[in-house]
Amino acid sequence: MRISKKQAIAEKDHRIFLIRKGEGAGEQIADEKQKAYLSDRLKTGKQLSILNQFDPLIAVVCIDSLEQTEEQRLEVSRKAGFDLHPLLKDQEIESVVVINAGVEPAESIAFAEGLSLSNYQFLKYYSNTEGLSNKLERVEVLDQGLA
Repeated sequence: MRISKKQAIAEKDHRIFLIRKGEGAGEQIADEKQKAYLSDRLKTGKQLSILNQFDPLIAVVCIDSLEQTEEQRLEVSRKAGFDLHPLLKDQEIESVVVINAGVEPAESIAFAEGLSLSNYQFLKYYSNTEGLSNKLERVEVLDQGLA
């Protein structure tokens, strides 16, 4: 598993947008139907919205943790990565781009850490590992706030 910084999105990249509650994905989501769907989901308190289940996958994760300490916000972000991992595993996604669309840079890194830690497996302790291995190999972070 590798986490790295990315400079630009490619057309085929699977995307995860990290947003704050009360702030939409802005210009990141161009389709008006997808924006309306996302708005409805956020109004009902949903933290995860899948906008496209085809190639590429497009997901929006709402990180709602402004009132908390920095350590708590980072843990909320890691847990959000953990919560999304089963979907990526089910879709057999090998690479994903985490896009900061309104959170702190440290939170986008923490989200990537949560995905990465969730992807770890203790396969060396299994006698038969056929079909058990996770496909996710690369998490790239697109965040203008990272040095």
